[in-house]
Amino acid sequence: KGNIHYIKIPVQYKLYDSLKSKMELAADMVTGVAPILQDYQVIVLCDSWYTKTSFIKPIKKLKNVDIIGAVRKDTAIYDLKPEPTGKRGRPKTKGDKLDYRKFSYKQENDYFIAHKKVMTNLHDEPVFITVTTTDINKFSSVRIYLSTICPKKINSFDNMPSNQNSSNDKSESKTVFNVYKMRWNIEVIFYQTKTFWSFGNYMVRHKEAIEKYANLIGVAYSLTVLLPFMSRKFSKLKFQSPQETKYYISDCISKELIYGKLLKTIQLDKNITTLEDVINHLNNDSLAS
Repeated sequence: KGNIHYIKIPVQYKLYDSLKSKMELAADMVTGVAPILQDYQVIVLCDSWYTKTSFIKPIKKLKNVDIIGAVRKDTAIYDLKPEPTGKRGRPKTKGDKLDYRKFSYKQENDYFIAHKKVMTNLHDEPVFITVTTTDINKFSSVRIYLSTICPKKINSFDNMPSNQNSSNDKSESKTVFNVYKMRWNIEVIFYQTKTFWSFGNYMVRHKEAIEKYANLIGVAYSLTVLLPFMSRKFSKLKFQSPQETKYYISDCISKELIYGKLLKTIQLDKNITTLEDVINHLNNDSLAS
Protein backbone atom coordinates (compact mmCIF):
# COMPACT_ATOMS: atom_id res chain seq x y z
CA LYS A 1 0.00 0.00 0.00
CA GLY A 2 1.01 3.66 0.16
CA ASN A 3 0.78 6.56 -2.22
CA ILE A 4 0.59 6.08 -5.96
CA HIS A 5 3.43 7.66 -7.91
CA TYR A 6 2.98 8.86 -11.47
CA ILE A 7 5.65 9.08 -14.13
CA LYS A 8 5.68 11.66 -16.90
CA ILE A 9 6.91 11.01 -20.44
CA PRO A 10 6.70 13.11 -23.62
CA VAL A 11 4.46 11.53 -26.25
CA GLN A 12 4.63 13.99 -29.14
CA TYR A 13 6.19 17.30 -30.10
CA LYS A 14 4.72 19.57 -32.77
CA LEU A 15 6.13 22.81 -34.13
CA TYR A 16 3.75 25.74 -34.03
CA ASP A 17 2.97 27.38 -37.37
CA SER A 18 0.44 29.94 -38.56
CA LEU A 19 -1.92 27.37 -40.08
CA LYS A 20 -3.61 26.68 -36.74
CA SER A 21 -3.66 28.37 -33.36
CA LYS A 22 -1.74 26.79 -30.49
CA MET A 23 -5.04 25.77 -28.89
CA GLU A 24 -6.24 24.04 -32.07
CA LEU A 25 -2.88 22.32 -32.55
CA ALA A 26 -2.88 21.10 -28.93
CA ALA A 27 -6.47 19.87 -29.25
CA ASP A 28 -5.52 17.92 -32.39
CA MET A 29 -2.67 16.24 -30.50
CA VAL A 30 -4.99 15.20 -27.67
CA THR A 31 -7.70 13.87 -30.00
CA GLY A 32 -4.99 12.09 -32.00
CA VAL A 33 -3.98 9.85 -29.08
CA ALA A 34 -7.51 9.54 -27.68
CA PRO A 35 -8.44 6.30 -29.54
CA ILE A 36 -5.77 4.24 -27.73
CA LEU A 37 -6.94 5.65 -24.37
CA GLN A 38 -10.67 5.08 -24.84
CA ASP A 39 -10.78 2.46 -22.05
CA TYR A 40 -9.28 4.86 -19.50
CA GLN A 41 -10.29 8.01 -17.69
CA VAL A 42 -8.15 10.75 -19.24
CA ILE A 43 -7.58 14.15 -17.65
CA VAL A 44 -5.79 16.82 -19.66
CA LEU A 45 -3.77 19.22 -17.49
CA CYS A 46 -3.00 22.65 -18.92
CA ASP A 47 -2.13 26.19 -17.93
CA SER A 48 -4.30 29.25 -18.51
CA TRP A 49 -3.02 29.68 -22.08
CA TYR A 50 -5.00 26.64 -23.22
CA THR A 51 -8.21 26.92 -21.20
CA LYS A 52 -10.01 28.55 -24.10
CA THR A 53 -13.12 27.47 -26.00
CA SER A 54 -11.13 26.44 -29.09
CA PHE A 55 -9.20 23.93 -26.93
CA ILE A 56 -11.95 22.76 -24.58
CA LYS A 57 -14.76 22.27 -27.12
CA PRO A 58 -13.15 19.62 -29.39
CA ILE A 59 -11.70 17.72 -26.44
CA LYS A 60 -15.02 17.54 -24.61
CA LYS A 61 -16.50 15.72 -27.59
CA LEU A 62 -14.52 12.73 -26.28
CA LYS A 63 -16.60 10.94 -23.64
CA ASN A 64 -13.68 9.74 -21.49
CA VAL A 65 -11.59 12.93 -21.56
CA ASP A 66 -11.85 15.83 -19.13
CA ILE A 67 -9.78 18.95 -18.47
CA ILE A 68 -8.27 20.48 -15.35
CA GLY A 69 -6.56 23.77 -16.05
CA ALA A 70 -5.69 27.14 -14.64
CA VAL A 71 -7.79 30.09 -15.81
CA ARG A 72 -7.24 33.83 -15.77
CA LYS A 73 -8.46 35.81 -12.76
CA ASP A 74 -10.71 37.90 -15.00
CA THR A 75 -12.53 34.84 -16.39
CA ALA A 76 -16.29 35.43 -16.23
CA ILE A 77 -17.95 33.09 -13.73
CA TYR A 78 -21.73 32.63 -13.46
CA ASP A 79 -24.14 30.84 -11.18
CA LEU A 80 -25.79 27.67 -12.46
CA LYS A 81 -28.61 27.87 -14.99
CA PRO A 82 -31.81 28.96 -13.22
CA GLU A 83 -34.94 26.84 -13.23
CA PRO A 84 -37.44 27.64 -16.04
CA THR A 85 -39.80 30.44 -15.04
CA GLY A 86 -42.53 29.61 -17.53
CA LYS A 87 -42.28 33.06 -19.04
CA ARG A 88 -42.12 33.61 -22.77
CA GLY A 89 -38.77 34.06 -24.44
CA ARG A 90 -35.49 32.23 -24.61
CA PRO A 91 -34.56 30.63 -21.26
CA LYS A 92 -31.35 31.76 -19.59
CA THR A 93 -28.34 29.46 -20.01
CA LYS A 94 -26.46 30.97 -17.07
CA GLY A 95 -27.29 32.46 -13.71
CA ASP A 96 -26.07 35.74 -12.26
CA LYS A 97 -22.43 36.73 -12.61
CA LEU A 98 -20.34 35.70 -9.59
CA ASP A 99 -17.38 37.29 -7.83
CA TYR A 100 -14.80 34.78 -6.56
CA ARG A 101 -14.00 37.16 -3.70
CA LYS A 102 -17.42 36.41 -2.23
CA PHE A 103 -17.00 32.62 -2.26
CA SER A 104 -16.88 30.70 1.02
CA TYR A 105 -13.20 30.08 1.85
CA LYS A 106 -11.63 27.56 4.19
CA GLN A 107 -8.03 27.78 5.34
CA GLU A 108 -5.65 24.96 4.41
CA ASN A 109 -2.13 25.56 5.73
CA ASP A 110 -0.95 28.82 4.14
CA TYR A 111 -3.83 29.02 1.66
CA PHE A 112 -7.51 29.85 1.67
CA ILE A 113 -9.43 27.58 -0.70
CA ALA A 114 -12.93 27.82 -2.17
CA HIS A 115 -14.73 25.34 -4.40
CA LYS A 116 -17.91 25.91 -6.42
CA LYS A 117 -19.87 24.45 -9.32
CA VAL A 118 -20.48 27.22 -11.83
CA MET A 119 -21.05 28.17 -15.47
CA THR A 120 -18.53 29.96 -17.69
CA ASN A 121 -18.29 31.22 -21.25
CA LEU A 122 -15.59 28.60 -21.92
CA HIS A 123 -17.88 25.57 -21.88
CA ASP A 124 -21.60 24.95 -22.35
CA GLU A 125 -21.83 22.59 -19.37
CA PRO A 126 -21.28 23.33 -15.66
CA VAL A 127 -17.67 23.21 -14.45
CA PHE A 128 -16.02 23.06 -11.03
CA ILE A 129 -13.98 26.07 -9.99
CA THR A 130 -11.30 25.96 -7.29
CA VAL A 131 -9.85 29.25 -6.04
CA THR A 132 -6.72 29.49 -3.90
CA THR A 133 -5.38 32.66 -2.30
CA THR A 134 -2.92 33.61 0.42
CA ASP A 135 -5.27 36.23 1.87
CA ILE A 136 -9.00 36.89 1.71
CA ASN A 137 -8.79 40.60 2.35
CA LYS A 138 -6.81 42.01 -0.55
CA PHE A 139 -6.81 38.85 -2.73
CA SER A 140 -3.33 39.88 -3.87
CA SER A 141 -2.29 36.35 -4.85
CA VAL A 142 -5.07 34.37 -6.51
CA ARG A 143 -5.03 31.17 -8.56
CA ILE A 144 -8.18 29.82 -10.21
CA TYR A 145 -8.51 26.26 -11.54
CA LEU A 146 -11.26 24.87 -13.75
CA SER A 147 -12.29 21.23 -13.85
CA THR A 148 -14.79 19.77 -16.31
CA ILE A 149 -15.12 16.65 -14.16
CA CYS A 150 -16.68 16.38 -10.72
CA PRO A 151 -13.83 15.87 -8.20
CA LYS A 152 -15.67 12.90 -6.68
CA LYS A 153 -15.35 11.07 -10.01
CA ILE A 154 -11.59 11.55 -10.45
CA ASN A 155 -9.87 8.16 -10.38
CA SER A 156 -6.59 9.53 -9.09
CA PHE A 157 -4.68 9.73 -5.87
CA ASP A 158 -4.94 12.87 -3.78
CA ASN A 159 -2.71 11.73 -0.86
CA MET A 160 -5.49 12.45 1.62
CA PRO A 161 -6.17 10.31 4.72
CA SER A 162 -8.88 7.77 3.98
CA ASN A 163 -10.92 8.81 7.03
CA GLN A 164 -11.69 12.24 5.58
CA ASN A 165 -15.11 12.78 4.07
CA SER A 166 -14.51 13.15 0.34
CA SER A 167 -17.95 14.72 -0.17
CA ASN A 168 -17.15 18.06 1.47
CA ASP A 169 -15.96 21.12 -0.41
CA LYS A 170 -12.56 21.11 1.30
CA SER A 171 -11.59 17.66 0.06
CA GLU A 172 -13.06 18.30 -3.40
CA SER A 173 -10.99 21.44 -3.83
CA LYS A 174 -7.88 19.60 -2.63
CA THR A 175 -8.52 16.84 -5.16
CA VAL A 176 -8.62 19.31 -8.06
CA PHE A 177 -5.58 21.17 -6.76
CA ASN A 178 -3.52 18.01 -6.16
CA VAL A 179 -4.28 16.63 -9.60
CA TYR A 180 -3.36 19.96 -11.20
CA LYS A 181 -0.04 19.96 -9.33
CA MET A 182 1.05 17.04 -11.51
CA ARG A 183 1.15 19.50 -14.42
CA TRP A 184 4.05 21.32 -12.78
CA ASN A 185 6.15 18.18 -13.12
CA ILE A 186 5.56 18.27 -16.87
CA GLU A 187 7.51 21.53 -16.94
CA VAL A 188 10.51 19.55 -15.67
CA ILE A 189 10.46 17.51 -18.90
CA PHE A 190 11.08 20.62 -20.99
CA TYR A 191 13.85 21.80 -18.69
CA GLN A 192 15.55 18.40 -18.70
CA THR A 193 15.32 17.86 -22.45
CA LYS A 194 16.72 21.34 -23.10
CA THR A 195 19.48 21.11 -20.49
CA PHE A 196 20.57 17.49 -20.58
CA TRP A 197 19.26 16.12 -23.87
CA SER A 198 20.37 18.72 -26.45
CA PHE A 199 16.80 19.62 -27.35
CA GLY A 200 17.85 23.14 -28.31
CA ASN A 201 20.97 22.15 -30.24
CA TYR A 202 19.38 20.94 -33.47
CA MET A 203 21.29 21.84 -36.63
CA VAL A 204 18.53 21.18 -39.16
CA ARG A 205 16.14 23.90 -40.31
CA HIS A 206 13.41 21.92 -42.07
CA LYS A 207 10.16 21.75 -40.07
CA GLU A 208 9.68 18.00 -40.55
CA ALA A 209 13.32 17.27 -39.69
CA ILE A 210 13.15 19.36 -36.52
CA GLU A 211 9.97 17.56 -35.42
CA LYS A 212 11.56 14.16 -36.08
CA TYR A 213 14.64 15.18 -34.10
CA ALA A 214 12.56 16.49 -31.20
CA ASN A 215 10.41 13.36 -31.11
CA LEU A 216 13.49 11.12 -31.30
CA ILE A 217 14.80 12.87 -28.19
CA GLY A 218 11.37 12.36 -26.64
CA VAL A 219 11.55 8.61 -27.34
CA ALA A 220 15.04 8.39 -25.80
CA TYR A 221 13.89 10.38 -22.78
CA SER A 222 10.79 8.19 -22.36
CA LEU A 223 12.80 4.97 -22.56
CA THR A 224 15.10 6.08 -19.76
CA VAL A 225 12.03 6.78 -17.62
CA LEU A 226 10.32 3.47 -18.46
CA LEU A 227 13.36 1.16 -18.52
CA PRO A 228 13.56 0.71 -14.72
CA PHE A 229 9.96 -0.54 -14.79
CA MET A 230 10.63 -2.89 -17.72
CA SER A 231 13.89 -4.51 -16.58
CA ARG A 232 14.77 -5.79 -13.13
CA LYS A 233 18.41 -4.99 -13.85
CA PHE A 234 17.56 -1.28 -13.71
CA SER A 235 14.80 -1.44 -11.07
CA LYS A 236 16.91 0.46 -8.53
CA LEU A 237 16.53 3.53 -10.77
CA LYS A 238 12.73 3.72 -10.47
CA PHE A 239 11.52 7.30 -9.99
CA GLN A 240 15.07 8.60 -10.34
CA SER A 241 15.72 11.48 -12.71
CA PRO A 242 16.18 10.46 -16.37
CA GLN A 243 19.66 12.00 -16.19
CA GLU A 244 20.76 9.46 -13.58
CA THR A 245 19.42 6.59 -15.69
CA LYS A 246 21.04 8.07 -18.79
CA TYR A 247 24.46 8.32 -17.15
CA TYR A 248 24.15 4.85 -15.65
CA ILE A 249 23.30 3.30 -19.02
CA SER A 250 26.11 5.26 -20.67
CA ASP A 251 28.55 3.95 -18.07
CA CYS A 252 27.32 0.38 -18.62
CA ILE A 253 27.73 0.70 -22.39
CA SER A 254 31.24 2.12 -22.03
CA LYS A 255 32.29 -0.71 -19.73
CA GLU A 256 30.73 -3.29 -22.03
CA LEU A 257 32.58 -1.86 -25.05
CA ILE A 258 35.90 -1.79 -23.20
CA TYR A 259 35.56 -5.26 -21.70
CA GLY A 260 34.16 -6.66 -24.93
CA LYS A 261 37.07 -5.23 -26.88
CA LEU A 262 39.51 -6.54 -24.30
CA LEU A 263 38.02 -10.04 -24.40
CA LYS A 264 38.05 -10.09 -28.19
CA THR A 265 41.67 -8.96 -28.19
CA ILE A 266 42.72 -11.69 -25.78
CA GLN A 267 40.88 -14.31 -27.82
CA LEU A 268 42.49 -13.20 -31.08
CA ASP A 269 46.06 -12.86 -29.86
CA LYS A 270 47.38 -15.96 -28.15
CA ASN A 271 50.66 -14.20 -27.31
CA ILE A 272 48.90 -12.07 -24.68
CA THR A 273 49.57 -13.64 -21.29
CA THR A 274 50.11 -10.77 -18.86
CA LEU A 275 48.45 -7.48 -18.02
CA GLU A 276 51.42 -5.68 -19.52
CA ASP A 277 50.81 -7.54 -22.78
CA VAL A 278 47.16 -6.41 -22.74
CA ILE A 279 48.08 -2.75 -22.21
CA ASN A 280 50.73 -2.85 -24.90
CA HIS A 281 48.31 -4.48 -27.31
CA LEU A 282 45.59 -1.89 -26.64
CA ASN A 283 48.13 0.82 -27.40
CA ASN A 284 48.91 -0.79 -30.72
CA ASP A 285 48.30 1.64 -33.58
CA SER A 286 46.44 -0.90 -35.62
CA LEU A 287 43.98 -1.56 -32.81
CA ALA A 288 43.54 2.12 -32.01
CA SER A 289 42.59 2.83 -35.59
